[in-house]
Amino acid sequence: MQQCVVLLNLLAVLSIHMCDAQGDQGDCIPVGKYCAASLTKTCCPPNECQMTSPRSGTCVKSCYQLKAQCQKNEECCSKLCIDGKCGDASECIALGQSCTASMEKKFCPPYECQMSTLRSGTCVHNCLKMSSPCKTNEECCSNRCFYGKCLDKKTFGEK
Repeated sequence: MQQCVVLLNLLAVLSIHMCDAQGDQGDCIPVGKYCAASLTKTCCPPNECQMTSPRSGTCVKSCYQLKAQCQKNEECCSKLCIDGKCGDASECIALGQSCTASMEKKFCPPYECQMSTLRSGTCVHNCLKMSSPCKTNEECCSNRCFYGKCLDKKTFGEK
């Protein structure tokens, strides 16, 4: 009987330790931590619980839906953050399409209309050249922003 009590106490201590190891960010569970449908806490927004079995899962990064506020393209399911809101590719002029400066559709970053005549042009990738100051990979022609400067792909051993 005494062994059962000791075993129950040991299980209780292990359960408390596991709960503490989950990490505590207030009322939500952070990315990479255990989650389950039966828990009162949920994954921190906009993340979601990706079930790995019928009863449990792991909090994974999710994405913002159309028209949700955003700061970066990566935050949006559409991968387009336009003027601070998640946009749809149908709202954009695609790379290589004809354009005019007065078109209603927007040029999705980092594209712009390069005018070939006074009235029309082509949607082009407006990118930063090597050694230009940058914040994201997308800004650079090489798609490599490293410590605030655009670097050539050769620097990374790429062709």
